[in-house]
Amino acid sequence: MASRVLLGTSGWNYDEWVGPVYRSREEPKLRRYAMFFETVEIDSTFYSYPKEATISAMMRNVPRGFVFSAKAPQEVTHRRFLDIKAGAHQAMDRFTKLMKPMHENGMLGCILLQFPPSMRYNPEKLEQFFNEINREFQYAVEFRHESWLKEDAFTILRKHNIAYTIVDGPLLPPVIEVTADVAYLRWHGRGTEPWYNYLYKKHELEEWIPKIRNVAEKTRVIYGYFNNHFHGYAVYN
Repeated sequence: MASRVLLGTSGWNYDEWVGPVYRSREEPKLRRYAMFFETVEIDSTFYSYPKEATISAMMRNVPRGFVFSAKAPQEVTHRRFLDIKAGAHQAMDRFTKLMKPMHENGMLGCILLQFPPSMRYNPEKLEQFFNEINREFQYAVEFRHESWLKEDAFTILRKHNIAYTIVDGPLLPPVIEVTADVAYLRWHGRGTEPWYNYLYKKHELEEWIPKIRNVAEKTRVIYGYFNNHFHGYAVYN
């Protein structure tokens, strides 16, 4: 199985990108971005639920074949901690309903569930959450605590066809695990805080080529996003 490999950045609406990417502050940024990339990870949805009009505008500003991924709201992961007793599945349902037009038009790749670093391994909570959410959508999970890096956790993801997010960043080692028929990769940068202010060197990126080729043989599509957005580094890398 050979993958389609889609590479882009996490977010696009950065003032620092005026000059390196955008020609002015007034220029429609997403439209310009879509001239160079086939995919983007919507970062703003992590902080608040999007408006229907915002989703419609995003869809209008990109060409046919462009694919979005979107971060699930922190309401789901950081406030309700995936706990269905606390209504995490209802919070997720609200989000998927908003994203449905994008999904139905074939423009939505993955919904990313980015766990907080404080969330430790809890297989029961993970299973319960996956059993309750809308499975029409494709999901990826980014663990941020090392207790999740065990075969039992990967087995749960495989059972539900949820992509393990392969990361390059300060918190966890770059473990390569394929747990779904899609793969999800994020490059956060290296070194100390802030993570995202890091320009990868050419040889550091070349190290990923055989890894991506290996993953590509096991999946139908790879979504890869550079999250080192400071100074336009993500675009350059």
